[in-house]
Amino acid sequence: MEDASSSVSCPECGAERPADIAQTAPRPPCPECGAKGIAIRLGIAEELDTAEELTVGMSPNDQSRGWNRRWRDIQKSLHRLTEPQTVQLSGEAVLEARHELLAFYIHAYHLKDALKTESASLGLSEKAIEEAITAEPALALLTDLANLDKHINLNRPPRSGDIPQIGDAAGFQAGSGEGGWRLHQPIKHHGQKRDGLEIAEEAVAAWERLLAGWSLL
Repeated sequence: MEDASSSVSCPECGAERPADIAQTAPRPPCPECGAKGIAIRLGIAEELDTAEELTVGMSPNDQSRGWNRRWRDIQKSLHRLTEPQTVQLSGEAVLEARHELLAFYIHAYHLKDALKTESASLGLSEKAIEEAITAEPALALLTDLANLDKHINLNRPPRSGDIPQIGDAAGFQAGSGEGGWRLHQPIKHHGQKRDGLEIAEEAVAAWERLLAGWSLL
């Protein structure tokens, strides 16, 4: 696990706030602009070394790991990632949310392995699956993010045409702190700053298009 440091600021004007204000209730407004929200930014020295797959809860009577089961797990994992976080906003919570997002990239990318394993019965070829991933910009980027997180450095040219850069994560919470907070994981790609959760949503939407096009959904 790498070293991480966090700082608390106002999401509206950027003024620094006391580190313990996230645990203060009721939360005093920002002395500069009056906003009550806070942003916790997490500076990370190294990329996370995540597990290759998320731990997914499965019912005892359905522990298969075929493409269909994996697809449902991916959809459920995305829902959990994009829902407002209900745990108290802190540097450790931001780090954990970031860890889950990076692990999700790997989990979602490996849907292709289940599809390739079952390709003959699905009426597909492994080559067609790989070519379809390359042709979908969201899945090409997902491939690079998954391989980058697993291997730290890409050992082959990026499938998306540019090596994505994973920046420092932050947690944003509006108002008094009720209603949860949201992870912001910036990713620079082709000179643009992207949001990591939006990239996850786009990748799942791309998978859904492919699966529907192959008459699997």
